Amino acid sequence: MSKTITCIVCPRGCRLVLSDDSGELRVTGQQCPRGEGYGRQEALNPLRVLTTTVKTDLTDIPRVPVRLAPEVPLNAMDEFMRLAAGILLTSSCLPGDVIAADLGGTGIDVIATGAFNHG
Repeated sequence: MSKTITCIVCPRGCRLVLSDDSGELRVTGQQCPRGEGYGRQEALNPLRVLTTTVKTDLTDIPRVPVRLAPEVPLNAMDEFMRLAAGILLTSSCLPGDVIAADLGGTGIDVIATGAFNHG
């Protein structure tokens, strides 16, 4: 098995080749030490930053943009979207504010990326 991906860890954008040689994952093509770690992460448990919106209790500002931190496993995106969909923001917040800590007991925080004035 062999797969080629583009590394996004640094601006070089190396073409990484992920191959399974005799049951052992091998990463080649990286031009910096971080490329191997990125390639292994992508092959074994890819993570992504999840951005979405949450509901508010105001009709003129019905949704506020948020992100989840840290990154979440790619195969769990649907579950995190479902959990975030259950949030109702009822107080003011600024970008960077944690509006829901430890979402669903996962250790993931929901952080505002837009302001919401409940005024």
